[in-house]
Amino acid sequence: MMLSRRDALLFLSLLAAGAPLAKASTSGKPKNVILVTGGDYMRYRRILEATIAGLEALGLVRDMPHVPDSDREDTKDLWEALTQSSGALHFLPDGHYSYAWDKAVREKVNAEIAERLRTRRDVDMIFTFGTEAGLDIPKLTSDIPVLSLGSSNPVRTGIVASETDSGRDNLHALVRRDPYGEEVRGFHALRPFKRLALVVAASSVDKAGAKDIEAACRELGAGFECFTYPDDGEGAAKRFDDILNAVREAHRRGCDAIVFHWFRATSEEYSKLTRLLAECRMASFAQSDEEYVAHGILLGTGNESFEGYGAFEADVIRRVLEGTPPRKCPQVFAERSRFVINLVSAIEIGWTPDFGVLVAMEKSFVTQR
Repeated sequence: MMLSRRDALLFLSLLAAGAPLAKASTSGKPKNVILVTGGDYMRYRRILEATIAGLEALGLVRDMPHVPDSDREDTKDLWEALTQSSGALHFLPDGHYSYAWDKAVREKVNAEIAERLRTRRDVDMIFTFGTEAGLDIPKLTSDIPVLSLGSSNPVRTGIVASETDSGRDNLHALVRRDPYGEEVRGFHALRPFKRLALVVAASSVDKAGAKDIEAACRELGAGFECFTYPDDGEGAAKRFDDILNAVREAHRRGCDAIVFHWFRATSEEYSKLTRLLAECRMASFAQSDEEYVAHGILLGTGNESFEGYGAFEADVIRRVLEGTPPRKCPQVFAERSRFVINLVSAIEIGWTPDFGVLVAMEKSFVTQR
């Protein structure tokens, strides 16, 4: 039998995670599952896709209808397909919840779920995506397993007590060890800087790993400053000019490089930002997915090894189904750093990457503005 590349990666990842090669047991009544997500985000979709693949590899999900590849950021179509699958998990048709990155919606959804858990009592397992859901949902139950499949920094934001202990018997979160510190060290190796600025929404300083970035800069002998801008309470700028002003202030204070946490922007706003960075000759890095580099940010993290994420999460779900408390399942997931570059932006700040840097890139973009 010949394995596809995806199945081969899953096979190796499951071996590394210690999962049995035989199909996991699906005896007994399927467990009812719901999903709570902070909002639409491509990374959440990719992790869910990979987790589904991992569950299929273990035989925990069967007969799921095919979902065509898509650039959409929501997970509703994936959930709809899951509701039609069979196996050890029953994905409830009315079990897909989203905060839509809105504080009022967040409160409404939490109230609905709390009422459901109190009266209907039809939920056996809860998946969450995002810091907000990761913080909120464990407070609603002490006995239903809650699995945080993706959040920025679950230790720093307080979702879990530590890397090795979630602090709650029914809670598990995937933890990447010092992800933002590792990214900064990688960025510095590619494009050395003397003083680094972090530009982030006021409500997202912890999510952006500010303390970890500062520690990495100190280790590298570089200066560090954090610049915040007003936001809507969910991490998005009220006015894009606030981000531009933060960049100007960082430049005025002598920062020669800048890290951006997640933000929303139109194509016109991206153009304003990248023109300003070119004028200031500032190297720029994006913590989020490669979309930011495609729009003109100099460097960023490449595609994560979502096959590895999926295998890791599928194995945690297997363990929980077999009776292991979520708190007893390993949380730390190790991943190799991957980087992408925008070559036009490199030229605009006067940097000609050497051959070694280009070889190290997972992908290069040539974006005209």
